[in-house]
Parts: sequence; structure tokens; C-alpha cells
Amino acid sequence: MCPVSASNNKMAMIVAIFDSHFGCVVNRRIPEDPNTWEISYDFNIGKQRMDMLFNSAFAEITRRGKKEFDEIVIVIGGDNCDGDGSIFKSQIHHLEADPMRQIKLFTSALMDNAERCSHFVGQKGSVNMYGVVGNHGEMRGMPTMRPLTDNWDRNAYIWIDSILLRDQEKYNKLTNVKFLHNRAYDHPHLAFRVKGHSFLGVHALPRNLISPSSKLKLMNLEKLYPGLKIILTGHYHEGLITSAGDVRIIRVGTPVGPNDYSDELLIYSSGPEQALVVVAQENPLVSYIPVQFGV
Repeated sequence: MCPVSASNNKMAMIVAIFDSHFGCVVNRRIPEDPNTWEISYDFNIGKQRMDMLFNSAFAEITRRGKKEFDEIVIVIGGDNCDGDGSIFKSQIHHLEADPMRQIKLFTSALMDNAERCSHFVGQKGSVNMYGVVGNHGEMRGMPTMRPLTDNWDRNAYIWIDSILLRDQEKYNKLTNVKFLHNRAYDHPHLAFRVKGHSFLGVHALPRNLISPSSKLKLMNLEKLYPGLKIILTGHYHEGLITSAGDVRIIRVGTPVGPNDYSDELLIYSSGPEQALVVVAQENPLVSYIPVQFGV
């Protein structure tokens, strides 16, 4: 059964957090001086951008009228931590810390903002949180730990569950919390409902959505989840919104911004960004708001 949010004449704000890659350090050449490099992403920048994302959500709710909202939905799309190194041998990432510290810093940044959401919604509001695992957090050399703990994202979600058990009063507004623990390539679709509408959180869909195989995959998803309205997805470090039949597909982007992966895929147009989605009972997509963090 899909987790269900309240359905009334109030609106909900979805805060989508995908491909945070806490732990990786990205260095980029300064355009004005190709011989000079600067850090364009690390823990501190990742935390700042997550805070900016939630600040943007609060600002949009306030702009539209706080009394018009009664729910914030946090959707976490995987690749939250960079893990113990690149999943591709051709890619070399400078890691800022070991995976367990990555998990600690990611969950700390996330739960700080979840607490802010709890205060923001007030007595009559609610905060829901849903998450799927990505592929970048796959553990290496740990076959005995499979299948329950072989992904650093999954370990982050276990950590969050323990925080919620320990501090129930602090996070008492989190009424629905569900994490999908399947690996990124093993039926990774987390279904949930917002204001009566059917949503999916998926770490990765095919990049070419109009190929015959992609169309078949999307048709199967629509059969599996009748009434599906919106898919939130990531993986390609590219922010965009498109349609496939009656389903809107939102690629959330990444707070990391351009790196060797996006360069390899020839994605030059998408800077660091995440996404907000405003949902109402009469409309599953009142507004899609890409939150951009500069270059």
C-alpha cells in the first residue's frame, strides 16, 4: 500500500533531494584563469545548498500563503553519499571522508532541516519523508553484508530510522516515513500519494525516454501503479521536466553541479540544482520550481 498524505483543500510542498554525493570533492577550473582550480563542491557546500533548498521551500510557502499549506514531503532519491570510491574505474573522485562520516554528515544536514520543517508546519501540519537508494553507494568487497546493508544509502536510512526512534518528540511531525531498501537496479520504485495523487520516487530511469525500451518500461510502470501522475527521478545530474504519455517526469538534478560524470554524458547546461513541487488536491503539479545554486 502507498503511504498516503492528507487530502483536503490545502496544498503540499515536495522537497526533492537527489544525488547529494556527500563525501566527494569536485574541483573546477576558474573560467577566467584556466590554470587556477577551485573547490566547487564539498561537505560544507553540500550542507549550504541543502539549507538553501529548504529555505526556498519555506519562502515559496510563505509567498503563496502559509495557511494554504498543511504538509511538507521530503523525497530523497539516493546517491546521498559518495561511498568508498567511484563506481566507475574511469572516474576518480577525491573523497573528503570515509563513508560512515559521509553518512553522519548527510543525515545530520537532512535531519536538521526535517526539524526545521516540523517547526515550520506548526501544530496542524505534517512532514512526510520517503527515500530510495542509489547506485553510487554500493559497498565494495563486502559480500557477507548483502543484501540488507550493502549500500551506503541504505545505511543512511537505517541511521535516520534510529534517530527517529531516539528523538520521537523532536520529530513528532514526521507522520509517514518510508525508505525503500532495494538496490538501485532491483525494482527501485517507491510509490506514495500526495493530496490523493500517485507519485513514484525512482533513482534512475532510462536517459532516452523516447526509445522503444524506455516507452515499454514507462508503460509497465503505469500498469503497475494505476493513476500514476508524477515520477521524481535523478541519477544523470541533469535537471528537467518532461512528459511521457499522461505521466510527468521530473529529473531533479544534483547539488554537486558539473563534474567528470556530467562532462562524460555531455551535460553542460545543467548547473547545481534540486527541485520543489507544489501539489493540490485538484492538481498534482500546481508548480515545478527548480532551485538553482549558481555555477
